[in-house]
Amino acid sequence: AGVVVCLLGFSHLQQFLQRGSFEETHKYARSVRREGQNPVYRPLPEKHNGSLMEPLKEVRKQFRRKPLGSAKRLWPQVYLLGFPKTSTTSLFAFLHDHPQLCAGVKEVHPHVFRTQKEPEFFTNERIGKGVQWYLDLFRNNERCERATHLRGKGSASFDASTQYIARSTEAIPLMASTIPKRFHSDLRFIVVVREPIARDLSWWKMIRSENANGRRLELNVSANYTDFVLSNLNKSLTQQHAKNPLHVGLFVQHLETLWAHFNRAQTMVLSFDTLHANFTDSIRRIASFLGVDFQPWEKKSKGEITGRRAKSVPQTDIDPEPCRLLKAFFLPYNTRFYELMSMPGSPPEQPQFPPFADPCPTSLQ
Repeated sequence: AGVVVCLLGFSHLQQFLQRGSFEETHKYARSVRREGQNPVYRPLPEKHNGSLMEPLKEVRKQFRRKPLGSAKRLWPQVYLLGFPKTSTTSLFAFLHDHPQLCAGVKEVHPHVFRTQKEPEFFTNERIGKGVQWYLDLFRNNERCERATHLRGKGSASFDASTQYIARSTEAIPLMASTIPKRFHSDLRFIVVVREPIARDLSWWKMIRSENANGRRLELNVSANYTDFVLSNLNKSLTQQHAKNPLHVGLFVQHLETLWAHFNRAQTMVLSFDTLHANFTDSIRRIASFLGVDFQPWEKKSKGEITGRRAKSVPQTDIDPEPCRLLKAFFLPYNTRFYELMSMPGSPPEQPQFPPFADPCPTSLQ
């Protein structure tokens, strides 16, 4: 058995001391598994003389961290931006299953790793952790360590943090200034939008459910959706997203912020309804847009998703008065959004964007 070294840092060399031999350490290494990944320990070639400290120089040469400037393969090339409550979790699962794509992996306990769907690094709360913390999420995933470049049957890492677009005025400038400029042209963004009233109601229901289970208490919302709507309509739209969730549904503003920093041709915008009604075609377009092989997705999309339809919001879930107020509020932004989507500059894979369905009772249509 070779000398075994922990990839998580030299402090873990104590594993050698605790087990007393290279053989026992190697057995331990093989028993420790990441979630769906390879062991967190790897063997080195047998170039030691039996002394514990002899291999250290070789260890440092082989496993020392590479400088950030050479870490292009670790920087995510694909960003699934959201929006929240638009099936991004389902879409994340498809992306994560593709052999050419890999997500970040976080160590939640010693030797226990969990896939990190939303690192949310480019937010005021997380940016202070530093670039090294962000890239380490992808370094922890060996598939990301082997990433090269998507074009030409390569592979790449991806980040599915929906807060980047929901809090666009904060996050997008941080992305543009933090990601090295030389990587910008390689980036690809996927955005899914949903009729804003239906999206807002779905988000409210999620938070209510989490509040009932003792989670997300910092986002405690009104028990009645009508009260929730009236309260937020009275707030200034200049307030942060956490203080006014209705701001998330102003899709045109968020996309304009994104395209002020990145090329529009790097973004595919999908409709929630179209994604569910024509999932296979949508996934095929995404594969072409990203430059990955559609074949790994084809069987799964046909077997599990075909025929599935978007969940419409029951009209009884929305009282007429708040629905009327929300329609009036979102109307000018939706109109600008349709105009924006009709302008040239989208990638060739971009499907036509249909108008949003009306979620209000028929008496208001």
